[in-house]
Amino acid sequence: MRMKRTARTVPTQSLSAFANAGEHLPERAPIEIPADSKA
Repeated sequence: MRMKRTARTVPTQSLSAFANAGEHLPERAPIEIPADSKA
């Protein structure tokens, strides 16, 4: 259960951080790759 809870929080935070960096990165940039790297 702990893993499930963390996995749910990680993408949320990564999405927020990636959204801010979206200005520097192209819109077509995959979110799964950077999110996985950050995790």
